[in-house]
Amino acid sequence: MTTTRTCRWCFAELDETTSACPSCGASAPGRVQQLDGTVPGARPLAGPERSGTGPESRPTAADASATPVQGSPFFQRHRAPVPLSLASRFQGLGILGWGGGGTVHRVMDLRLGREVALKVLETFDPGCAEAFEAEARILAGLENDYVVRLYDAGVADGHPFLVMELIRGPTLSQRLAQGRPTQLEAIRIAADILRAVQAAHSRGIVHRDLKPSNVFLDDTGRAKVADFGLALMAGKDAVQTDAPPGAEGTTEPVLAGTPGYMAPEQIRGQPVGPATDIYATGVILHEMLTGRRLFAGDSVMGILKVQRQSVVPAPSRVNASVPRALDELVMRALTASAAARPTAAELLASLVDWLEKASRGRRPAPSTSYPARPYRPLEPFEASDAALFLGRDAEVHELVSHLESPSTRVLALFGPCGIGKSSLLRAGLFPALDPERFHGLVLNSGPDPLQALWDLLWAQARKPAEAAEAADPPAGGSPTDRLLGTTEPSDPGVRPQPRILPELVLRLRLPPGRTLLLAIDQLEELITHNPRGSPAIGGFFEAIQCLAESHRLSVKVVLSFRREYRGEFFPLEERLGSLYRSFPVHEIGEAGLIEAIEGPTRAQVYGFRFDEGLPGRLAADILRVTRASGDTALPVAQIVCSQLVARMKSTGASSIGPTLYEGSWGGAEGALRRYVEERLSSAGYTQHGAMARQMLKALTVREPGGERFSHRCDEEELLSFPD
Repeated sequence: MTTTRTCRWCFAELDETTSACPSCGASAPGRVQQLDGTVPGARPLAGPERSGTGPESRPTAADASATPVQGSPFFQRHRAPVPLSLASRFQGLGILGWGGGGTVHRVMDLRLGREVALKVLETFDPGCAEAFEAEARILAGLENDYVVRLYDAGVADGHPFLVMELIRGPTLSQRLAQGRPTQLEAIRIAADILRAVQAAHSRGIVHRDLKPSNVFLDDTGRAKVADFGLALMAGKDAVQTDAPPGAEGTTEPVLAGTPGYMAPEQIRGQPVGPATDIYATGVILHEMLTGRRLFAGDSVMGILKVQRQSVVPAPSRVNASVPRALDELVMRALTASAAARPTAAELLASLVDWLEKASRGRRPAPSTSYPARPYRPLEPFEASDAALFLGRDAEVHELVSHLESPSTRVLALFGPCGIGKSSLLRAGLFPALDPERFHGLVLNSGPDPLQALWDLLWAQARKPAEAAEAADPPAGGSPTDRLLGTTEPSDPGVRPQPRILPELVLRLRLPPGRTLLLAIDQLEELITHNPRGSPAIGGFFEAIQCLAESHRLSVKVVLSFRREYRGEFFPLEERLGSLYRSFPVHEIGEAGLIEAIEGPTRAQVYGFRFDEGLPGRLAADILRVTRASGDTALPVAQIVCSQLVARMKSTGASSIGPTLYEGSWGGAEGALRRYVEERLSSAGYTQHGAMARQMLKALTVREPGGERFSHRCDEEELLSFPD
């Protein structure tokens, strides 16, 4: 059988010896084959991000060597202005992208006075024109806030065109190139995609080409689905017979879609339906949660081979922070059997339920419960500050999801010094827990966390025990009975006994269905105050193991410690196996930092605001400064913002603008320097500010290009500093 080749960019036919396309200059592709090794007489699939018409139809970095070259006819053609017959109505402002034989222009609609996207079919082809018309009919019938809107359609100089809504934000592909979204952002985007898909399915339309480059994010963050050029009416044309022009009568199925996002039935050329779009949505959600392409390869056939042969991994296998609930949602959508996948409505309902749980406990508190100050420089947030603990909603929900999972008994929370672990625990996690399901107790570790835990549980257990003693004093009984009835925790003879801790927990007598949550914060102190192999460390590990492995208890434990000490807790992790889950706390993202900066202005009790756009600029400056210094952003933001508020009040203003930010303080760096100088010059330091600076340097060390860690110093070394 002879083979044919087609340029992946301009679809010019190529002969066997051509190494570069004579039309556009792009490197010629290899032979295009079906999965059985044969070559159909149909237009080949063009690549993982090629079939769409948005900006992301442009080549990816991996395709750089294959892209059209400047000076080629193709390059010049796509710089062409709007067709002359449309010039009286549309003023060209630029090229947004190209693909599928068409170009998408950014234009000003002179008749209506608004910017729109103008999609023009460059070369008239009966097959492409028919697909263009079909897309117009589909878009015209989809009046939905989550679908890119169609304003007009027609033919100009023999070129079909569509006038569509202009989305000013990036595509999802561009967003993913900036880094993995938070789980909250990923679920919101997926929910928006499903709203568009549900609207299409309700009209019998199957998109068939859902992928990140066909999803646009507007300036409000809403996702909108575009490019229905490959869409089908389910049940009517459900079998993929997209034969190329001139191939009338062909009954052999042809692949239509984008490799890496196609459902198994698409790859096999079998009938497609609504479940096909659910699979693609699952692939997109998997990619957002993990930050990686689910099916990657160097070529179209390479991607299809990987997709056909690979076992789909759960998102948590790639990103351990993904909770089980999201794993299950994604894997349901990626089921190989189309009949077993959920409908768009079912999957959307599950995602909305997840989002609602993420907001549990995050509702604004009444103004009377707000702290006196809108920001907390160098102070951890407490439960009473929950209304101001902003920007970490996704992490809070992930923690709650982990704790609600039956398999998680011990959750280890770790991160760099100053990242906000204590605040996340006290002002984020605990207020978000359902009080009908959890009874939470939190304590600081200190040198002997087992003793601290013993004392806390003893005090809690003595309350019901004392009430029982008044009615019927104990006589004999278990070791716990005798301990509770005859001694106090401060007695010299009462030492923490790890194996009796479960008995002590049982004496708390919590209401049925309620789980005891024990959170031990700053647990690195166990390591810094005790030598390796100390009985204090071994006894604590044994106590946690006893609690986690007890089948009689409904108890969960959260351990919080600095990241550099994580290796010291590996023995406990090995003992507990699947009962132990790790949760790394990363630097807050830019969106979260903006929320932490701007959020307090929504509380009327504080009576101030930022000028529009300043919180975003402030967040960018703070992240730049902290990345260069190895510090963490949230504490610095609290310092800088508290300085700005103080300065604003001193001038009698009610808003913070660029003049105050730049002129008075010199930006984020200036505000931070001023705060440090004020602290070191305060009465608490008197004449020892210089010595304090030396001690701070001695007690911290920064990895080259990385974060700052604590550093041990001998007492004699510190005492040798000059006064």
